[in-house]
Amino acid sequence: MLTSKQVVRAALIASSVIAVAAGSALAQSSATFPGVQVRTALQINVDGRTLTMPPSALQQIAPCRLVSTLAADNFGNGWGGPAFAPNESRMYAANGTMNAGSWVNPCANAVPNDAVAIAVMVRALNATGNGSLSLINVWSATLLPILNFSPAGETSAQGGVMLTNSIFGVYAKDAGTDVTIDVVGYFIEDPLGNVTGPKGATGAIGATGDTGPIGPTGPTGAVGPTGATGPEGVTGPKGDTGPEGVTGPKGETGPKGETGPQGETGPQGETGPKGDIGPKGDTGPKGDTGPKGETGPKGETGPKGETGPQGETGTQGAPGLNGTTGPQGATGPGVTVGSHVRTLSDSGTLTVFDSSITATSIVLVNYVHGSGPDPLAIVSQGVGSFVVSGSKNKDFIYVVLNPSP
Repeated sequence: MLTSKQVVRAALIASSVIAVAAGSALAQSSATFPGVQVRTALQINVDGRTLTMPPSALQQIAPCRLVSTLAADNFGNGWGGPAFAPNESRMYAANGTMNAGSWVNPCANAVPNDAVAIAVMVRALNATGNGSLSLINVWSATLLPILNFSPAGETSAQGGVMLTNSIFGVYAKDAGTDVTIDVVGYFIEDPLGNVTGPKGATGAIGATGDTGPIGPTGPTGAVGPTGATGPEGVTGPKGDTGPEGVTGPKGETGPKGETGPQGETGPQGETGPKGDIGPKGDTGPKGDTGPKGETGPKGETGPKGETGPQGETGTQGAPGLNGTTGPQGATGPGVTVGSHVRTLSDSGTLTVFDSSITATSIVLVNYVHGSGPDPLAIVSQGVGSFVVSGSKNKDFIYVVLNPSP
């Protein structure tokens, strides 16, 4: 069972803790009772600065499993496997409906949307070597170490992490491991935090504390796996060919017309009388050729036989049924996007190491809290890192765009 002291000690610095149950004060209690709220003021160190949250209340809930990379748990994409690889980080949503298709996260709607932090139980098992797990405050990229693990067996610890837009991160350093995370409670803004008591005497001003070291830069969030391509739709059967139409009967040939009578031959001209044979004189002129007899009239052409009727056209066969179109496969993602916040150093430059940056990546940068006196620009970019320059100690966000395979 997670105790109030352990939550504050493992995750955040508490300036005061007051447990309230049934109207009675339980001072210095190390136990946590179901339904009890633990009120506290939470602080966290970010880049040498101390950020203080508004007065908050820890509400315990029945534990639910938010994250599991174990194959036996069969968690949906976004909260499930595979196991963490060495030096891999992942971002997780901690409230809302939290579903992947028909699968619903056991912690769905267990943490309200206005929660500022969650209390968790973290477990590492099946490790590939010696390493550690840290929780990540996404906005400040601050690592909160929670446990060390080894291949010897299972390791567990309890702690907490602030939420930014309901998101937090997990980082596995130096070795791979399976991870489970159970949510046991959440922090909300304390409804009694604005109740003002009598003003006490002003205490003496304490000495200024030394500036803490700048926290490490959080790892880059992992790119989610590419969704599987949906199956190809089945081709529907080919429709049957309709029957061929019947050929109509051939029309009858009409009778041949009769041959007309041959015209009469004209009469032959009369032969003239033979003359006496006299002395052979000069050859007389050739007599005229008698007229040619008239050609008889041409016989009449018989009437043309009637054309027989055209045969009827057979009926057209019915069209076959159209095959059913199979469902279209799901479209895979085209571009993966990762965004992260960093802070420029005192010199105004910073080298950012990010394993998701490849030779084809596009990296965009912009100031988070307004521009500084110096423009923000990428000086150089390589595989796995880039160098940026701008105004010193200014926060900036960078976005990595990668084409999906």
